[in-house]
Amino acid sequence: MLVWPISGALGFEISTAYQDTAPKFMLDEQGQASGICIDIFAAIEKQDPQIRFSRPNFYTPIKRIFNAIEHGNLMAYCGAGFNKTRATKMLYSQVSLYAVSTLLVISKKNQNPYTSLQALKNDADLDFFSINGTSNHKLLGKMGFNMRGHYIKTLTQGLGLAIRDRYNVFAYHSLGLKYAMSKSSKWQGLKFLPLSLRDYQHWMVFSRELKKAQLDRINLALKEIKGKKIIENILTKYR
Repeated sequence: MLVWPISGALGFEISTAYQDTAPKFMLDEQGQASGICIDIFAAIEKQDPQIRFSRPNFYTPIKRIFNAIEHGNLMAYCGAGFNKTRATKMLYSQVSLYAVSTLLVISKKNQNPYTSLQALKNDADLDFFSINGTSNHKLLGKMGFNMRGHYIKTLTQGLGLAIRDRYNVFAYHSLGLKYAMSKSSKWQGLKFLPLSLRDYQHWMVFSRELKKAQLDRINLALKEIKGKKIIENILTKYR
């Protein structure tokens, strides 16, 4: 179990991991981290100086992150959607972090006026993708969308598939899609479809091996910073 006490004065460190998904987590060439979740970690640490989160300088695939949390090799992750199966394997924070939607992007070369989810399902030429192992990926299958064998690990891969073929549709959370498409001109050939698959919340998740006293402190700090609208102010930096 990777929870390291630092000292009586400094409190305890909680191991975490960064997924390659801006603007939640971003690493520069020197491995310095920034992003929404980095700022949330910092706000929790400021609210309760006894808490400290680890600072990895590399990315970890999301399936590996969840597996590590499930098996007690990692203690916390920021920015996970809720599903019942995952909730049996790990703990969710007592308050959510922020609201997101599952949006869809497609090439501008596709001029079909999709005005409903059923219209998308009725177009047999369309293929739908999301990052494997995420709640959005499971949602596509559950809703009956046509999914084929591409294995997507990153947002960039998904956007690349969508821009390459006008019949490819990429689904992802609104936060990441809007940020990526606003920051890079290479995605100018993509457009948002005027539909949302769902509106939901991102949460922090924790290993069931995390000590209750430590979990309680993190949850209390989260409630405090959310009540003070600190998370809301963090989000405005990345819009």
